[in-house]
Amino acid sequence: MRRPAALAGAAAAALASAALGGCAAAVTARAAPDATDPICSQVLVALPEEVGDEARRETTAQATAAWGDPPVVLRCGVTSPGPTTWECVFVEGPEGAGVDWVVVPPEETGGDRVVWVSFGRAPAVELSAPAEAAGELAAVASAVSGAVSVLPSERSCT
Repeated sequence: MRRPAALAGAAAAALASAALGGCAAAVTARAAPDATDPICSQVLVALPEEVGDEARRETTAQATAAWGDPPVVLRCGVTSPGPTTWECVFVEGPEGAGVDWVVVPPEETGGDRVVWVSFGRAPAVELSAPAEAAGELAAVASAVSGAVSVLPSERSCT
């Protein structure tokens, strides 16, 4: 009589272990100053679930998203950069929507992170990645351009 209960308990434990084992830890992120702006929720809803082969990961802060390991982190609600001499790149997405991004110089980030901030949109969106994942930033910028273009464009790089 105890055997069916033991088997049921073992099966439940195995199922719980498999379910928990498949969960990746949430990416630690910091909410941007204007993360509560309602338009940021529109941006987040429009973001892709996958970028390349990387699934979107859970994050720990409002108006953030992440893909990959090490993660490229998106934060909506950062301060829009004003006129600057920093490099500005236009990235077009698969749907044809394009976004201007300001590349924050390494000396401004401490050199351990690569940071791009959308230009001419308020609130702005920030993409950041550890230096070793810098090559992923352009792909993520392209993939999220449709979502970021939800933010009204007030000016462009050129």
